[in-house]
Amino acid sequence: MANPNQKSSMQKQSPLSDAQDAVNKAQRAVNEAQSHASSTSVQQAENAVSRAWHAMTAAESDENFSAVEQAKEQLSQVQTDLAEAKNQIAEN
Repeated sequence: MANPNQKSSMQKQSPLSDAQDAVNKAQRAVNEAQSHASSTSVQQAENAVSRAWHAMTAAESDENFSAVEQAKEQLSQVQTDLAEAKNQIAEN
């Protein structure tokens, strides 16, 4: 029997969609770090941002240049938000 968590060939994602998903996950992790500032939540957000940058590197070969650039801009904003969350913890 096939693993229900495994994607079929029709469901496989492109490097661009993987990167976009990673950016969205990073955004959620940073939002969590901002709302529940702790060293653990910030570390998790840092890890998510790092994974998103790695995914973005893989997506750079995608033909949809504007979508890649948009995702990079979003990820840059996420990274700025993460820096603000880290500053919140440092101040407390």
